[in-house]
Amino acid sequence: MLAWLRNRRARARKDALAAETRELAQRTGADPAMRRRADSPMQRLGRQFASDSLRETRDMRRPEVTADVDHLLHAGEIEPALDILRASSLPADRYRLKLILRDLGRTEELEELENWSEHLEKLRDENRLDELRLAAETGDCEARTLLLRAFAKAEDVEGLRMFAGGDPHATELLLHLLAKLRRVDELRAFVIAGDQRAKKLLLPLLGHLGRFDDLRSFDDRDADGELIDQLLRRGLVDEAANELRERPNATPTTTDRWYELACLYAEQDRPREAIAVLRDKRIDAELLATLLAGQGEVTEALAVLDSSKLRQSPRSAARMRVAHGRLDELRIRADAGDHISAEELAAALARAATAQAADEADAAELDELRTRAATGEPVYERQLIGTLGRLGRLDELETLAADRPAARAMWWATYLATVGPEIDDVPRAVDDQPTKRHWITEEKEVAEVIRLLVEKQRIDNAIALAKNRRAAGNQWAEQWIPDLPSSARPDNPDELLLTNQAVAAIQELLATCPVGEERRTMLRVADAAYHLYGDLRLALVAPDRADISLACWHVNMDTASYFGDHPPEETEMALPPEGTAVPNLTRTIDFIEALAIRLKVRQIPRPNGSHLTITVLLPLD
Repeated sequence: MLAWLRNRRARARKDALAAETRELAQRTGADPAMRRRADSPMQRLGRQFASDSLRETRDMRRPEVTADVDHLLHAGEIEPALDILRASSLPADRYRLKLILRDLGRTEELEELENWSEHLEKLRDENRLDELRLAAETGDCEARTLLLRAFAKAEDVEGLRMFAGGDPHATELLLHLLAKLRRVDELRAFVIAGDQRAKKLLLPLLGHLGRFDDLRSFDDRDADGELIDQLLRRGLVDEAANELRERPNATPTTTDRWYELACLYAEQDRPREAIAVLRDKRIDAELLATLLAGQGEVTEALAVLDSSKLRQSPRSAARMRVAHGRLDELRIRADAGDHISAEELAAALARAATAQAADEADAAELDELRTRAATGEPVYERQLIGTLGRLGRLDELETLAADRPAARAMWWATYLATVGPEIDDVPRAVDDQPTKRHWITEEKEVAEVIRLLVEKQRIDNAIALAKNRRAAGNQWAEQWIPDLPSSARPDNPDELLLTNQAVAAIQELLATCPVGEERRTMLRVADAAYHLYGDLRLALVAPDRADISLACWHVNMDTASYFGDHPPEETEMALPPEGTAVPNLTRTIDFIEALAIRLKVRQIPRPNGSHLTITVLLPLD
């Protein structure tokens, strides 16, 4: 909407300026004073043309004469600018010429230009190249451009060669065609003549053909870089290492090539050589530490991470201490105030407590977590509450709930997760706890309980709780209740993109899914601030019927997340057991309803674990 308003206002300003300019041009005649008065609107109109016409050609190849044209337009010299555009052979300039003629109201010239363009395109499409050549030889730039492209498409080297002398566009098309046809000697002749475009095409071609001696013969940094890149791509690590040592300053990105060499060593099960490269070049502390730990040199690996300036190294070091059982070191660091060590220690204690105390007496880790949480540290409190919820310790959660709202939400989620599947079970369970109903009266409180229920894969009870809250008069609970899909729903760009992906994915999955089996794929819409994910599952329940299930969530990717203490991690981009993501019920409802509308399904999405499901009839329209 904003873009439409801006374009409309710009067009109105332009029309007004054009009218003012035409009126002044008629009245000025030879009067110098009147001409000076006309300069201002002419210049304003020229600037408007320069801005608008260039913006509308931004998706095309940038015009080579833009600077000259812009200078003239900004000076109000519109006719000289049009003359340059008329003489240009570049499609973007031809398009820009038409835009300016349209805005000037020169309909006859514009119509003539477009008719001629259609005629030339018809000659090209009908392969009447002789007639197109005649038009080009008379100086018609558009005909020349179409002819050159026809030669390139037909791989007519000689046809392009005839025009290449003094024509940069023809020369460029010829060079690309020579590279495509692998005519190395002819490309080399251009390189010897000093053509840098030919060099950029020849070096990758030599590398692709495996002509490494030819690359060495150049004695050139670009050629050296191409040689090393080709050796690395082919996995020839020893040769690549020799070349890197002989040419330590091959290109400004030599460090990246040493890193790639170390990765190849590691992939080829040569960790000692990879470690030697990383140590010598002092690059990528994370990879070096991983390789050292894999060789049993954990102490040195931790020293590398502790001394690293990389943002992620402190957390990597903390996790390495957990992985290798060095919890005492982690405790010392956590007690000294290192919050990353405290977070990883709390998570480690919670995992161990959950694994050991499910059906036994309390594990020592759970007791330690209780002790540390009693100090009031939020990081330990969060993990303790989560652990008690996983273990079903309602009594202890109730005790903590006295002054910890998070414990109240966990108590309700843990309690409701055990309630049966009948439709009245959740309302009855809520009524059975009159002393705790005030814990779930506010929207924020209910939202957390619903999130926890979805995390426990009880999306059915999450929806039942939302219905219970709506029945209690809380209209905000409708955001968590699926409904019949309605075409009156407001448009959402994310919904459109994800739905398009889903429809295409469903068609692909149907092609490979036998009756009685399930197929699964991941959907993603990326934005600067967050990435939106969808776990799409298709089960072919009969030859004419399929169940489509969807769960959606998002991962914050903004600057605060990247440069703070909790950057996005790969585990957040997948559902359990592969990852740690928790579906967002509101987003899942929105997207499953949008998908149902596209697939012409009139049914309320039904809960299915952590997903919502609809049934579609086959074949799809």
